[in-house]
Amino acid sequence: RAEPPNRELSTKKLAVALPSQEALIRFFTMPAIPKHEWETAVQFEARKYIPFKTETLVWHYTVLHPKATSRLEFIFAAVQRSVFQRLQSALEAAGVEATLMEPRSASLSRLVRRALPQHASEFVCLVDVEEDMAHLVITRDGLPYLTREISLAAEPSAPTVDARAQRLLSELSVSLDFFIREYPAGHVSRVVLFGDDGLIGSWSMSMADQLKMPVELGT
Repeated sequence: RAEPPNRELSTKKLAVALPSQEALIRFFTMPAIPKHEWETAVQFEARKYIPFKTETLVWHYTVLHPKATSRLEFIFAAVQRSVFQRLQSALEAAGVEATLMEPRSASLSRLVRRALPQHASEFVCLVDVEEDMAHLVITRDGLPYLTREISLAAEPSAPTVDARAQRLLSELSVSLDFFIREYPAGHVSRVVLFGDDGLIGSWSMSMADQLKMPVELGT
């Protein structure tokens, strides 16, 4: 929804994070191939993981070549072209020029790299918790490798159990297990929870015990 420009805003050029539910992030590996073949190979491989034709998407990819391996790692990000154009129109109507448009998970990954520079080269699981939803990103070096949207809608549970915390813990375990299966060389060093302290403040200790890894509160 386009809002009138904020007259107090000194600049109308902004970086824009795309809504999580509109963006697709996929991580996959391929044998090392010449650089001029990357784009064709990425499109071919991406079709295995996404339900849309690449011709209908606005997309981008990042290539990594880890040491001591002959394989390339690709992080593929895309949004449907119709959604991208709709967002562009809304921003233009609001008087905003988007200098950068990227998935929310990519924005959060870069912020985590700046906030936790000592862990930048490690896999970190970031969980941005809202009232009834959580956005999960497994990130390393400022790049998202796995993203998920988790519903925290209330479910029947014992009166002494926070149903949202139990739901999040269950989905966290599933996501971490899935990531290790897909990327055996990966090791997630810690989980960082972001959100309202009144909501998540009591979750970290019990989650750390059950996940067997550090669970910290971010700011």
